[in-house]
Amino acid sequence: MEGTFQLHMMYSNDDGDTWSTPRNLNKAVKNPAWDAVWSSPGLGYQDYSGRLYFPLSRKSGDTFYSHFIYSDDHGESWSMSNAVHEKCEEWMLLQRSNGDLVANMRNHLEKNRRAISISSDQGSTWKDFKLDDELLSPVCQACLTWYDYKDKRYLLFSNPTSTQRERLSLKLNKDEG
Repeated sequence: MEGTFQLHMMYSNDDGDTWSTPRNLNKAVKNPAWDAVWSSPGLGYQDYSGRLYFPLSRKSGDTFYSHFIYSDDHGESWSMSNAVHEKCEEWMLLQRSNGDLVANMRNHLEKNRRAISISSDQGSTWKDFKLDDELLSPVCQACLTWYDYKDKRYLLFSNPTSTQRERLSLKLNKDEG
């Protein structure tokens, strides 16, 4: 355990006025052979079935990987997913209305585009990995979230729209990406 990042979980039952004692999750979710595992920027996610997801990044040797931890018992226990993709990290996750999960990932593939992958089985397997030509991005975190307005659901995406960390942009999508 020593010499690596420590992943902790806390919760609040009173809208953030008070918080639980931090609980270390490393023993439950980190393979001892990995150099490190850490939470990705952004938010966790709860799907339609009630499963909780938190995107994570891990480093093994010189390679980064995107993973997530998940809980089917409201955070009492956690499991680690298989890797979504290698050379990807700092990612966001959301669920489309058809139940598919969408991963939007920072990557080290030297193409200056966001990486996208889809899962139809709660993240057990991922398909359709691609670099999205419409999402120019440096190797940098981004934000992806739903926005509900007047009985319609929109997808919001924000990142630096350049090959450098400049020109912050916000995109609105009407067809779930």
